[in-house]
Amino acid sequence: MIRSCILATAVAFLSCTASFAADLAPSELRPGFSWGGAYVGASGGYVWNKGTDKFGAVTDNLAANAGTISGFVGYNYEISPAIIAGLEGELGYDWNKVTTTSGTKATGGLDTTLRGRIGIAYDRALLYVAGGYAGTALKLERGATSTTPWLNGWTIGAGVDYAIADNLFLRGEYRYAQYVKQNVTLAGATHAVDLSNQTFKVGLGMKF
Repeated sequence: MIRSCILATAVAFLSCTASFAADLAPSELRPGFSWGGAYVGASGGYVWNKGTDKFGAVTDNLAANAGTISGFVGYNYEISPAIIAGLEGELGYDWNKVTTTSGTKATGGLDTTLRGRIGIAYDRALLYVAGGYAGTALKLERGATSTTPWLNGWTIGAGVDYAIADNLFLRGEYRYAQYVKQNVTLAGATHAVDLSNQTFKVGLGMKF
């Protein structure tokens, strides 16, 4: 249900973006300011994990909340005076940790995304949606054994960049990620890991 709502919201945003841009004259759109070019930045926030770990007749809950930090790099291309498209990569780390009722410990770690972005620029504000690849490491421990599978999936979200200077901008962003269910072996048992998360971050970037 949540995935359908997020996708519907993204489609609606893009439709409204195109209509809004078509209705405005070029002189009304971000006069004297350009979002085109390369940029780098860092962000931090909070992540809400949701998931299950199934093995045998046991189903463990992997829900956990924690802080997260990341660095990002990207490039913006001006399709028109109002429409901005780009590609962005991110590498981060989160501190999610949970001990399940059966005794399995699940700990977050490195995560990464590679996303396409499209949005509308108005003066010094850039409103955008973004989606693409998401990956994360999840360490599972049970007794003296452990394994750290890398989970692959997809992500979609939306945010706003706001330029506070010609080469500095602030960011606020929400995203949802769903990872492909993966079977891993831990303590002689096959564990089926199913994980998703929601993240909210704020950050600071520099454009070139």
